[in-house]
Formats: sequence, structure tokens, C-alpha cells
Amino acid sequence: MRSPSTETESALDALLYTRFVNLVDPASLALIIPVISRGLNGQQPQTRPKAAQIVASMVHLVGDAQTLAPYAEDLVKLLEEAAQDPQAESRTTAARALGVLASAMSNTLVDKIASWCLHGVL
Repeated sequence: MRSPSTETESALDALLYTRFVNLVDPASLALIIPVISRGLNGQQPQTRPKAAQIVASMVHLVGDAQTLAPYAEDLVKLLEEAAQDPQAESRTTAARALGVLASAMSNTLVDKIASWCLHGVL
């Protein structure tokens, strides 16, 4: 991206509408994750649901979910923040992405997400 502050949404749209015919490898993730992070962390509210949807899809596009491990903690933090967004679409897609990510990752990550969920409820 030449200008990440103005092209994040178009990059997310391109990822959303890309039909992947192969599994996503670690090198591809290294390019995709910063775009997703910018979308989840961005100032434009319409980018959060798109980025969260990509995270949920990405779990199924990697051959081994542990490929996401280097990015998991940061993604969880960003998704937790998006799950508290005032926009309902952001909250629901972020919660769904957290669930998909938790189901694919290690028990430690699942425990962290469950703890966050219970802390928010109680």
C-alpha cells in the first residue's frame, strides 16, 4: 500500500473478495496480518467488521492453525477491542472471529479469551 491511512479499506475489500485456491503460507500471512491489524485498529468504523471477517476466514485458509500463533495474541487483543465497539456489526463479527480463532488455537489462548469473556460479563 502506498498510503496505508487511505487504502486500508480497499486492501481489506480485496482480501475479502479474493478467492483463495491454495492454503495461505507464513510468508503470505506476514503481508496480510498488518493490513488486518490496521483494519481492526483503524479510525474508520467500517473496516473493523471486514478485518474481523478476514481473521475468521483466515483460520480456515492456513494449513496448520499454529501458523497463526505468532500473530494470535495481537489479533486477540484487537478483536477484543473490536468486540466492544459501539457498532453492532463490529461487535458480532469480532466475537465470531474470536470464537473461530479460539477453536483453532492452543488451550492457553482459549483460556485467555474465555477469561476475557467472563470478565466482561461479570
